Amino acid sequence: MYDMTDDIRNAMLTGLVGEIPTGTTIEFRDGTTAAAEVATCTLTGTVTFTGPVAGVLTVGSIDQEDNATGGTVDHAVFRLPDSTGTEIFSATCASGSGEFDFNSLVIAAADAVEITSLTITMPAGT
Repeated sequence: MYDMTDDIRNAMLTGLVGEIPTGTTIEFRDGTTAAAEVATCTLTGTVTFTGPVAGVLTVGSIDQEDNATGGTVDHAVFRLPDSTGTEIFSATCASGSGEFDFNSLVIAAADAVEITSLTITMPAGT
């Protein structure tokens, strides 16, 4: 078990900010072995962050996907915008209870997908 102060949680999130440059993509993938891309949103312009405050960081400037590939979303992968496309972290997707919360996990081909808000929380402890 661990317990972190808000100052430590905020410092960890501040360090994360430096690892998320403009052009980072958030790929929504299906649950197949190949984890096919369903839709991709991109952090554009000057990536803006609010906070962190009490271990919570808010991310802004996310472009919506205007022409989704389509499929059933299972998870999200954050990738760097360099030639390697390195995965920097992943998140769960669900309808009502995921780290990304969808109205419906089924996305039709050519649908628009928009991230209306994104917060990253560093837990205080276990």
